[in-house]
Amino acid sequence: MPQHERVSAAVVHGADDRREYFESDAAARLLMDGAMVALMARSQLVASTSGVRVVAPSLADKAELCADEPFGEQPAGAFCSGVLVDRNLVLTAAHCAHALRLDDVAVVSGYHFREPGSLQLRAGDVHGVKDIVAEQESPAGLRPHFDFAWLRLDRAVWPPREPVAIRADATRVRRGDRLLFLGTGGGVPMKSDTGAVVGDTGEPWRDYLVADTDTSAGASGGGAFDEQGVLLAILEGGGTDYALTSEGCKRAVRRPGDAKSEERLTLAAGALAGLCARDPAASTLCRPDCGDPCRALAPPEGSGLGCALAPGRPAIAATGVFVVLLLVLGCSRRRGGQRGPRRKTATGRNLVAVRCACHRSPGRSRKVQARGRGASAHPCESRVLEPKMGND
Repeated sequence: MPQHERVSAAVVHGADDRREYFESDAAARLLMDGAMVALMARSQLVASTSGVRVVAPSLADKAELCADEPFGEQPAGAFCSGVLVDRNLVLTAAHCAHALRLDDVAVVSGYHFREPGSLQLRAGDVHGVKDIVAEQESPAGLRPHFDFAWLRLDRAVWPPREPVAIRADATRVRRGDRLLFLGTGGGVPMKSDTGAVVGDTGEPWRDYLVADTDTSAGASGGGAFDEQGVLLAILEGGGTDYALTSEGCKRAVRRPGDAKSEERLTLAAGALAGLCARDPAASTLCRPDCGDPCRALAPPEGSGLGCALAPGRPAIAATGVFVVLLLVLGCSRRRGGQRGPRRKTATGRNLVAVRCACHRSPGRSRKVQARGRGASAHPCESRVLEPKMGND
């Protein structure tokens, strides 16, 4: 097993509650569509005429599973999960953030089967990681114990993707609370689990909770939500996933429903406190009046997350070149020398990326060093967008 893939909790407690997107209830589907992401290696994503394909071994081949194990035929492309909590911030486990070089990590939305056998990914579903804003991975046995990382994306995420609210008060998570867990256990497309219950709340530190979610390696960074869809915690690890059988293949470890819970999840409240202590300007989640649950504010017009064209709006009826010129001129009339996000507009058959140097989002004034990568200012520019993934 690769070093970054921590052993996660025993896969199944009692009945197997793992469900596909199309089998899940409306609340789970809304979160899977809007906020859940998979962390994948860019090398496993291949651009094609129909969108983006995942090139990965099946779960059965990867984990040496017996032929009748659930989901064995599905691609095991994800190495971790994550949750969108602001337009350009994803919360995941710290050990996931160092699985690969940041340049090699793809943050993928929509990694689930919308209907049987239908895994549909678009180029717009794939984001890169700009830097790690804040992180903490506590040594084993140390309390309080945390395992979280806040990843800043290379560009903002827009509807239909929607950041979730965070439970900012850890004392409001109680033993016996029911959970909805969403994650890419085994690396396969996202599954929901509505049968989990909180068994321990990490007293007296309130740093993590223990629950009986049906999860496995690859689900780290996945989100545990309450009945209102508020993020309570993210998975960090647990017990043994699979056991070798006399048949020479492996099966998921199954425990009675009343067995002691093993999955450990870092509370989102502690992760939020860590972010705001490290960089209060990183997100509006850190504002003093955010409340509980705490939700990031929509970016105001003229912020570093906006530009001349907003995603999802109707295309302007003009030639591609004319549109690009308008965008560049509009940016040049505002404050120059500050880096903004990319926006795409069609020019015939090509996509042109326009980088606006007219706005700045909080925290971008400082140069950020993340594993050898620096973020610096660039002038406004336009160029043909080259997808950072393989080709057919």
